[in-house]
Amino acid sequence: MTDLVMGPATGWLYSFGINDLAEHARILDDSGANAVEFGLNLWEEDRIRSLQEGEPLRLDYKSIHLPDYSAERDEDLQLRNAMDIVTRHDIKAAVMHPLKISGRYFEKMISGGVPLAIENMDKAKPSGFKLEELLGFMKEYGGLRWVFDVQHAYEHDHSMSYARELFNAMKDRLVHFHVSGYNKEESLHALVYHAVNKDVIVNFLGEIVSSTDAPIILEGRYSTQEDIEREIDFLRKELS
Repeated sequence: MTDLVMGPATGWLYSFGINDLAEHARILDDSGANAVEFGLNLWEEDRIRSLQEGEPLRLDYKSIHLPDYSAERDEDLQLRNAMDIVTRHDIKAAVMHPLKISGRYFEKMISGGVPLAIENMDKAKPSGFKLEELLGFMKEYGGLRWVFDVQHAYEHDHSMSYARELFNAMKDRLVHFHVSGYNKEESLHALVYHAVNKDVIVNFLGEIVSSTDAPIILEGRYSTQEDIEREIDFLRKELS
């Protein structure tokens, strides 16, 4: 399936001190990516500034991963920062972990125009993974969308029955996938092409990508442009 919309999360670029969006664009273009997810982490000023001032990337799909909610941070400022970036870069989804988020914050973000989405959480988290909890969020907040983290689902059930249950129940709210794998060296968020569970991840994605046009955001722990190229080439080949 050569028309898959796919690209990496960029937290690794920021962690290497690469804040210039023009350099992001070059790396993503050279790697064959046509999607991206910007990572704000802890609302670092350098990341916010790079997105507020940098030229928008010409990609088919752009999302942003917002920091975890903290009651100590000014909610109005978070909303303004998020909306600046959403508007400037035509962001389709602003992803958050559904952990300790106040209902007021959800309402403020959604009513303010932020395309808010939550992802299903990993096994180490105390909440944010049970289907009934996620469906409860969706029912209460009509504008809320969903990001399907396939590796997180794998952690809860290696047979992927839980993953299928999530997909079937919430596919109408799906905006994109988070895709990575597992190995002993990197633990969570390993590159899929050398993950010990790569066959399970690829087989599951192969079942469902034909029934949705949701983009794939790659969350492996990349350290070079070659890592992205290999991951994209591997998944395009396996899912074609």
